[in-house]
Amino acid sequence: MAFKTEMGGVLLLAFGGEVQTEDAFERLVKSRFRKNYGRAWKEALAYVGKFDKEVLLSAEDFFRSVYRPVRDEWSERWSVEAQPIVK
Repeated sequence: MAFKTEMGGVLLLAFGGEVQTEDAFERLVKSRFRKNYGRAWKEALAYVGKFDKEVLLSAEDFFRSVYRPVRDEWSERWSVEAQPIVK
């Protein structure tokens, strides 16, 4: 579960009690996608844009209706695409 928090006038999220700074996002999320981050982000934004605000703001509805249906497929696809090519 994520919680909003403010640090230095900037709104941030906290997961598991750890504040997710921009540096943490770069290290933990963006780096996993490597050069595919931009495409993955655009795909995610287009996808969540199809859902009502109420669904997106409800943790239970978001998990059940938005995240869970694509989680495994996207994880597998983007993990494969992010792998370095070994010759």
